[in-house]
Amino acid sequence: MAITERQRDTGIYPALPFDEYKAIRAVNSGAVNVGWSKTLTHMAEHMRSPSDDTSDAMELGAAAHCALLEPGRFKDEYARLQDCDRRTKAGREAWEAVIAEGRKPLHAEDFDAVVGIVAGVMRNRCAAKVIGCPGLREASMVWRDDETGVLCKGRIDLYAPGVVIGDVKTTRSAARREFSRTIAQRGYHRQAAMYVDGYAKLAGEALDLTLIVVENEAPYCCAVYHLDEQAIELGRREYRDVLRRFKASAGAGTLYDGYGHELTAIGVPEWAVRSSIVADAIDPSEDLNNW
Repeated sequence: MAITERQRDTGIYPALPFDEYKAIRAVNSGAVNVGWSKTLTHMAEHMRSPSDDTSDAMELGAAAHCALLEPGRFKDEYARLQDCDRRTKAGREAWEAVIAEGRKPLHAEDFDAVVGIVAGVMRNRCAAKVIGCPGLREASMVWRDDETGVLCKGRIDLYAPGVVIGDVKTTRSAARREFSRTIAQRGYHRQAAMYVDGYAKLAGEALDLTLIVVENEAPYCCAVYHLDEQAIELGRREYRDVLRRFKASAGAGTLYDGYGHELTAIGVPEWAVRSSIVADAIDPSEDLNNW
């Protein structure tokens, strides 16, 4: 069943093409992250005109997702190009020839990295068990938030009803301490809370979100995590704060007020004051606001 901007039925859609998913005018975790870190104006613009720009890391991550979750499609849709320098005429022609065939070209080193990522995941017994779990891949969810009524959406990498909902993350470091920072920096706790809540509303069952985290460089080590209760609750409070403000601002017609219209004071962070060249003359116990 195709969903367009005008057709906004809620539900879980196992085979919805990504372009159709993108066309659904609903709030996803990416929009929430923008609303949390910037302004509601930035959030509204993100939803109105989602960027198609992708970094090399994002392209590699997308290819790795495909290879892990849909290996048959990866084999059909991706091509390995050896010694292809797109700065040369021959390189550009080779690259464009693959695109003309309807496939996605990858430089040899990137293709080999994807193969390494898949191998790294499958070496991890827990990750391999989750990946091998019979279920659906790349499923789209559309639901209305109970509190605000705002239409939300999310795309989960895999789920098996009654067993698991899972998400694959490629990253520089899957180490517990490093990836904990990555969760906070990239808002993965907000995404996880949205997915857990959305899935519970649509499927009528509560499942944790399992993260398969694999490094994007050799030796492609992998770890499997689920966010603890504190992280999920923090993510839930933050994403719902954004939804409340989004709904209120849309109702008041102030979505495009940006940073506001008031004249306000601004200073420098306290660390900058204390590390300045005059820091030696400052009494650490002194109230810097009463100079």
